[in-house]
Amino acid sequence: MTGKNIWIQTPDLKLAARAWGPADGKPVLGLHGWLDNAASFDALAPMLEDIRLVALDFPGHGWSDHRPHNSWYYLADYTADIQRVAAALGWDRFSLLGHSLGGGCALSLGLDQPGRTASLTLICPVGLGREINETDVTGFIAANRRKEMKAVLTDLFADANAVTRDMVNDVLKYKRIDGVEGALNAIAQEAFPGGVQSVSFRDRLTELSVPVQVIWGDADRILPSSHAANLPEPVSVHVIDGGGHMVHMEKAAEVNALIEENLAAAA
Repeated sequence: MTGKNIWIQTPDLKLAARAWGPADGKPVLGLHGWLDNAASFDALAPMLEDIRLVALDFPGHGWSDHRPHNSWYYLADYTADIQRVAAALGWDRFSLLGHSLGGGCALSLGLDQPGRTASLTLICPVGLGREINETDVTGFIAANRRKEMKAVLTDLFADANAVTRDMVNDVLKYKRIDGVEGALNAIAQEAFPGGVQSVSFRDRLTELSVPVQVIWGDADRILPSSHAANLPEPVSVHVIDGGGHMVHMEKAAEVNALIEENLAAAA
């Protein structure tokens, strides 16, 4: 079941989003990964009970506006967008559900605005190590044909059969939107310069005082699951067998149960 498509107007951008659950449910903001969009939560969100999940398309992704050509796309920009979206929704305090690049954004906001964050669920997040599959980063940007795109999308999943013809076509269609290629290049140059992650929050995790969990697929070929090893004790770590980088899509029921548990622990 897909969520309800909504639009959120911030002072400088019009952002697309999807919403699930009752309007008075516990507020959770969903943050997708690079080259992704809010639809990646479609498999997960309907199983969450009594939760108001709003997942946005970051600028430069999905149907949201693009930034001006000379503007940066990365954590400082995206965390500011998150705060503007929360203000538009009337949310003073909320939980964050972040995947990959969105997980790094969730960490950034949780550390810098602790009073606004009720809990953090981080799925295969950036920011806990330096390694990243540079071949896939450059491959995503360069791929313009079905065969090329299918090859790089396959690395997102433990099961190659998860990559459907429609998925490949949808990504290619998105990449052909005017301004998208420039946006993806800008994000990659800022986030993954020289094929390594530009930021690490690992040494700051002990600053967090809210429930925090990290979920990783043991077969992640984009960001290694070893980044989840030896995290400080307050962080709950779950490595899921048979899950890839899109573990929340491949193992939605298991990930759902973990999210529910973390949200229940939030004040």
